[in-house]
Amino acid sequence: MVVKKENMSSLGTGIASTLAGICCIGPAIALVTGGSMGFLGSFMVLDPYRPWFLAAGFLMLSYSFFRLYFRTGKCECDADVRARRRSRFFFWLAASFFTVALTYQWVLLRVYG
Repeated sequence: MVVKKENMSSLGTGIASTLAGICCIGPAIALVTGGSMGFLGSFMVLDPYRPWFLAAGFLMLSYSFFRLYFRTGKCECDADVRARRRSRFFFWLAASFFTVALTYQWVLLRVYG
């Protein structure tokens, strides 16, 4: 199985978005659900790096979008269409993680603030 560059970039976007959001999404979810927040304070170490994680996620997301929608392969066989559809699914999944990581602080301030 060949791993395509756009799939790896989408995976990198998901990882960067998770790292960008873990410092504050985790405690917020624990607060809303009534869970214990004792160990979640250790994730605040990642808060100063949040802009860097978001920038890295945006760059990887842009690269994946370019590869998936502007540079299509010459082969239009059935397997290629299925692989492209799967890659686009993972791209949009990573884009949704990125959108949540980017906007959750604003949304929490509007809802609970």
